[in-house]
Amino acid sequence: MDQFVVFDKNTKVSGESIFPVVTALETGKKDRLRILLKNGIDPKPFRWFNMQHLLNVFKEIYESAGEETLFSIGKAMPDYAKFPPILDLEMALAQLNHAYQMNHICGEAGCWKLIEFDKKNKKAIVECHSPYPAELVRGVLASLLKKFKPKNSYHDQVILCKQIYGDEYYTFMLMW
Repeated sequence: MDQFVVFDKNTKVSGESIFPVVTALETGKKDRLRILLKNGIDPKPFRWFNMQHLLNVFKEIYESAGEETLFSIGKAMPDYAKFPPILDLEMALAQLNHAYQMNHICGEAGCWKLIEFDKKNKKAIVECHSPYPAELVRGVLASLLKKFKPKNSYHDQVILCKQIYGDEYYTFMLMW
């Protein structure tokens, strides 16, 4: 399996989680909307779109605008995608797979797993099995870390520790 290739051709993604493709950055907004429309996606709430079409969008954005744009889109995703109620960082990370599944239907989309949450040492390890690009995933984690980190935290950092190509497994370390 290659990056930007869906695990199951039947998988669909929620329209709400697609909004950040357009709204995350002012620069290039019209270009990203054009790319979405070209791939058969007119981002609207309460609709479902083929996941491969969205991955095609991300591939084109990656090739034309780079990883930083994908990271910015990822950072905006938690503001639009469906999430269960969340009170703190540990809960946000523990509920990532549930939120991910809420935004994907009709096939295998991948999964997330909180491996470790060390409140004392202010770090967490999260694994992700997903066809989405690593920088997009890192952006989602960075957004959740910024939004839910404890008040006594002075920095936030999300590091890609391991990436296994072929089935797109990622391991991230979060520090706060």
